[in-house]
Amino acid sequence: MGLLAVENGLILIDPMPGDNHLSELDQVIQSIYNKPVIFIFNTHAHSDHTGGNKYFENKGGNLIEDDIPLEGFTHIRVESHSSIDNIFYHKQSNAIFVDDIFDTSWHPIFYAGGIKDFSNAVDTILNMGNDQSLIIPGHGVTANKSSLIEFRENTFA
Repeated sequence: MGLLAVENGLILIDPMPGDNHLSELDQVIQSIYNKPVIFIFNTHAHSDHTGGNKYFENKGGNLIEDDIPLEGFTHIRVESHSSIDNIFYHKQSNAIFVDDIFDTSWHPIFYAGGIKDFSNAVDTILNMGNDQSLIIPGHGVTANKSSLIEFRENTFA
């Protein structure tokens, strides 16, 4: 999950599922920023990434599924973990949100695209940002490009 402050509010990426915890998540977000969630992005359509969409839409957030209406964002679609994986790069924070293409807590999970599309997706990520870019995986702790390269190398070992 990601949270980015922009001029008029917040961007929430992959709001967690679980109706019992969404109001608590909202309270934590408001305690930090005291701004509304104005945009919701999803890296893919699986419920563990989209489960909180309706909650934040009902509070005024706009689910963005196509073109991102903000400067400083790059959005690229690939096929790897699912048939539509969205990779988001936020230039100001130098952060790349990479979906379940990269999971630092588990093994590779390239259901839809196989090894070829997994490798192409990793190449796409590596071509974004710079060597200091922060990579936010679909699950697990944040990482960097060298750990993504190691992940890919170990996948093919």
